[in-house]
Amino acid sequence: MAVQSGQIYLAKDARLGKAHYARPCLVLRVTSFNALICYFSTKFDIKRPDDLSIYETDPGFKSSGLKESSYLLADRDITVELDFFHRAKLIGQIDSVLKRRIEEWRGEPML
Repeated sequence: MAVQSGQIYLAKDARLGKAHYARPCLVLRVTSFNALICYFSTKFDIKRPDDLSIYETDPGFKSSGLKESSYLLADRDITVELDFFHRAKLIGQIDSVLKRRIEEWRGEPML
């Protein structure tokens, strides 16, 4: 399956700051050679005001493949080569309601 915006993958080799462990990521934009992703976190005690919360009670949460309430990290988008997804597992897809929320939060469409 081709990598598409809106898909959520479990990145097995995620590096974010000092953290280096598996974590989910959302595909924001895809080109023919790379993709822009945004990582999720579940550590709400360190959530910043600009991060976007996604709760288990939100419509469309089930299709996301996330296991618990999470949030997208603001201003931490990362560009990865497409082979990054060979080491990741597709776990879900955001629905149209969540896609709209994310696009409003980011101020730009997901492509």
